[in-house]
Amino acid sequence: MTGSEAGPGSLPRVIGAGRFALILVGITIGTAIFRVPSLIAANTGSPWRAGCVWLIGALFAVAGGLCAAELAARLPRAGGEYALIKAIYGDRMAFVFGVTWLVLASPASIAAVARTFADYAAVFAPLSEPARRAITGLVIALHTALAMASTRIASRFIGAATIAKLAAMALVVAAAFLLSADTPPAAPPLPASAGSLAALIAAIVAVIWAYDGTSQVTLAGDIENPGRNIPRGLMIGTAVVVAIYTMINIAYGRTLGFAGLAGSTAVAADTMNALVGATGARLLAGLVLLSSFSCGMAQLVSHPRVTFGLASDGLFFSWFARLSARGETPWVAILLHGGLAALLGASGGYEFLVRIVVFSFYPLLGATYIGAILLRHRLGPPSGFRMPLYPWPVVTYALLLALVVGVSLVSDPAALIYAAAIMTVAWLGSRQLRGGHAIGPLAAASTTPAPDEPGGP
Repeated sequence: MTGSEAGPGSLPRVIGAGRFALILVGITIGTAIFRVPSLIAANTGSPWRAGCVWLIGALFAVAGGLCAAELAARLPRAGGEYALIKAIYGDRMAFVFGVTWLVLASPASIAAVARTFADYAAVFAPLSEPARRAITGLVIALHTALAMASTRIASRFIGAATIAKLAAMALVVAAAFLLSADTPPAAPPLPASAGSLAALIAAIVAVIWAYDGTSQVTLAGDIENPGRNIPRGLMIGTAVVVAIYTMINIAYGRTLGFAGLAGSTAVAADTMNALVGATGARLLAGLVLLSSFSCGMAQLVSHPRVTFGLASDGLFFSWFARLSARGETPWVAILLHGGLAALLGASGGYEFLVRIVVFSFYPLLGATYIGAILLRHRLGPPSGFRMPLYPWPVVTYALLLALVVGVSLVSDPAALIYAAAIMTVAWLGSRQLRGGHAIGPLAAASTTPAPDEPGGP
């Protein structure tokens, strides 16, 4: 079977390493880089501490990428993390992951990015709240239609938009070096709490949010020659994100000064205003529109793969395993994710879901990559890609995720109750799956490559 063909319950492998990397970049670089740098500067209180926090974020991204590369290259199935949890922990945990992804993580993040697009569109024309919600829904509908039409076309569109976004950010960096004044503008003093342990922890949490997305492998079932291209795409994508984050932070600091960076409430807009005047607000708004649009498009292509995998394995309604006429896109699953996101965008209810995602999704994500240790213990090292410095990338990634969950618990304990309720309902509902029994966690058969993957029969 060739890389472009698919068997029952599988997707055609039509995405190469380069486009996979661009999709990861598109998912990760959404809106955080336009907000998070000022938070980190204000909480750290000094350039060297801020640099250390950004280094921690880069280590988080690299560690997650290495874990995902080993696991997804070993088990390159549709749904990525879902397929990994199923093979490692069994059907019930996989069902909990799939339900959590469907009702919390995916629609909340898609709606939030589309709403950001609508909010920045208001820079160009006054928009009422109903108009912003309507634009949010229209953006989601457009993303859904493109994702349903063709994976090839959608991935190329994402790649082109991401390249344009990176080029625009590179122009911001260049402008900072060519146009910024020798003396940064005056800025208010740093907060008294800057540099405290609590503030440093808050800065680390913010940088982890900024890097979230670099290790997403929901498209593992769409990657051609996955044993080679999944690790390559993950490493290239991570390197690009780290590089652009580093350069854009230097641009912010060079233009505003560290104190100005820490005191800004809209760091990217303030940077552009300082560089090119009032026109900067519109230029920045255009960049955010491009960034959020490519991010949302990448989400609508990748997220529904989890639901498709769940349905293909008989753990969800079979309708959602249906493919398009050309067998290229899981169009029903895409329509479901787009519809749920559009409902949240219209109601404005996604903000609450974003707060409780961390309590439900992050523990499952950590358990997924801890599975790299479990698989090595039970089955030995993989024959393909092996993460360097094993097991330290797994330990690093899991500890930083645990830090985010712990800090979120202190800041918003009520959200834990809702997250626990949703996961409990999903766990109880999973008792109906095949008599309520998990199917062979860590079974050797679950880790055998499929016929269309390298090493398959």
